[in-house]
Amino acid sequence: MGKKNLTLKQFVVELALKQIPDLSHWVGLPQTGFPVKILDGDDGDLNKGLPLTGPRFTVFSNNLIFDDVTGRLWVADPSKLGPPFSILDYTWTERYPAGVGDKTWGYVASDADGSNLIAGADYDRLYTSSDYGATWVERRPAGDVDKRWFGVASDADGSHLIACVFGGRLYTSSDYGATWAERRPAGDVNRNWRCVTSDADGSNLIASQVDGRLYTSSDYGETWTERQPAGDIDKGWYGVASDADGSNLIAGVYDGRLYTSSNYGVNWVERRPAGNVDNRWFCVASDADGSNLIAGAYDRRLYTSSNYGETWTERRPAGDVNKKWNRVASDADGSHLIACADYDRLYTSSDYGETWTERRPAGNVDNRWSGVASDADGSNLIAGVFNGRLYTAVGTGELLKMTWQEAIDACLNLNYADLSDWRMPNIKELASLLLILQDGTFVDHNIFKVEDEYYWSSTTYHGDINKAWCVNWSDGLTYMLPKESSQLLVLPVKGIPIYR
Repeated sequence: MGKKNLTLKQFVVELALKQIPDLSHWVGLPQTGFPVKILDGDDGDLNKGLPLTGPRFTVFSNNLIFDDVTGRLWVADPSKLGPPFSILDYTWTERYPAGVGDKTWGYVASDADGSNLIAGADYDRLYTSSDYGATWVERRPAGDVDKRWFGVASDADGSHLIACVFGGRLYTSSDYGATWAERRPAGDVNRNWRCVTSDADGSNLIASQVDGRLYTSSDYGETWTERQPAGDIDKGWYGVASDADGSNLIAGVYDGRLYTSSNYGVNWVERRPAGNVDNRWFCVASDADGSNLIAGAYDRRLYTSSNYGETWTERRPAGDVNKKWNRVASDADGSHLIACADYDRLYTSSDYGETWTERRPAGNVDNRWSGVASDADGSNLIAGVFNGRLYTAVGTGELLKMTWQEAIDACLNLNYADLSDWRMPNIKELASLLLILQDGTFVDHNIFKVEDEYYWSSTTYHGDINKAWCVNWSDGLTYMLPKESSQLLVLPVKGIPIYR
């Protein structure tokens, strides 16, 4: 198994070099992997099938697997797909960056895998963690003094950080928070900095003031440009967010309007999720390409967009009522969201905001939830309470079983890792993953995170069209089961089907 930690762009380039989706030059099936000869002429003796001259599977960091023998692209872990394939459940852990006790936790941020975290407290200190929140290090960008840490942000690997002080200065770090540089977008003066955000490599930054202006940087904070989405006037910029390369931005004004930019902040378009009225825009978040957005208004409603802000849908995690939406966060594809309300509850969604689940890290009580962040796939979360505690969560995907028709529809409608045209594998494709491993298993669980259960294929049993073929990973056998009465799991695939 060869593992590569690639960006999405690098991943797409590598697939292009493999001539996807032109897979006509891949033929035949791989060897089974059974290592022992029992009799002359058996599989262990002949080892028929395509020989493996190197690792058969290339495992990508975005939960995809490429089969170099059959030319198929597979989902590695269906539990990360979200509904209707799976649903995430979270286990929460209370964290103590400053010791046991309540703190005025405000903004929090996470890198792409949730290992590197940063958290700031109002009238207090700044902390980073490199082990998913297990241990923390106090950071002192402004010296050994308490500050009003209002905004923090991280790049994809946690090395480049930015933090801002309400009534103070702006700071960046390029070494995971070990050392810091003061930045002066508005000159050598203290400002009421409210929000900061970063792209995936930390080069493109955006910073906003609660009673002033909006600024962007394209050189890691060395130099800054003032942006004027609402014209040459001071505004209460309460929420800003960026996509992975810093080109698509969103910014919200408290008692004002919402704006998006698709060219690094040069030009802006006013957006009207709630109609042509001013709103208390308090928090915004973006996915990795800027197409999926979420915006919350304080003591108002929550909205999502799937087309870069062109149109919006009102979401009601807590029902048809106004809530003091305080912070929101999104994973890399916008499917997994987290939203918190001040003096209220915490909610997550794993289907782009369609449905929501209340989460209770601190128990069944209202809290002043003031900071939330997510890693790239929504499996690692962090949330903070103002005058309360800090919590991290690890999500475990529970696979959902479906009928044959439901499984086919789920695969056809799947859009994952910016790729469409997924489908349910036919029986030859699914069975091609069967291996005879020395530990007695029939699929490499280090690569494919599948359960030892039945999985649907798209192939109908010729003897009874009401049945379909499936594979049972627990015994390595194929079966025919009723399409309508059977509830099985499914593993999506891409590529030209194997029929020969």
